[in-house]
Amino acid sequence: MANLIPRERQKKTKKEFFRRFFVVFGIAISFLLCVQIIFSFVSYFFINSSVENIDDQLFSTKKLAEKKGLVFFEKETKGLNNLLKEFNKNEKKLVLASEKINNVLVNVPSSIKVKKMLFDGPNKNDSARMLIIGTAQTRDVFVSFLDKLRKKEYFESIESPVSNLLKERNLDFSITIEF
Repeated sequence: MANLIPRERQKKTKKEFFRRFFVVFGIAISFLLCVQIIFSFVSYFFINSSVENIDDQLFSTKKLAEKKGLVFFEKETKGLNNLLKEFNKNEKKLVLASEKINNVLVNVPSSIKVKKMLFDGPNKNDSARMLIIGTAQTRDVFVSFLDKLRKKEYFESIESPVSNLLKERNLDFSITIEF
């Protein structure tokens, strides 16, 4: 179909179309840019007020902690923790008398009668002592009992005076054992 509009008018219409298109496009971009700036300001003010609120809460919490003396309690807690550490160290050095007495009694033969057992807790050298007083039917039984005790690894030293070996039968003895 033939175009009856003059060629000059067609060029002018085309130019005007592009001009209007770019104007509308520019207005749309400007509008979107303005909307984005407005939303950015809203989020900026919201974040800024949140930061200020958190700073205020932190300041008031510190002030409250100082007011109530929590710093004092923190120091006291550290002191108690140090005492507990020392207690745990000393607990590892603990000597249980019942274990030591049981280790001795398990090795006592039936022909030996134990009359007394005296237990003395750890001294300056961290060693404990036990004094055993009793009667043995024969010297051989007593000597074998001493040998059994000396072979055990959980005793540091076993002391028996020579006077324990003077009698052949019904001898009274005393033994000192160190742990």
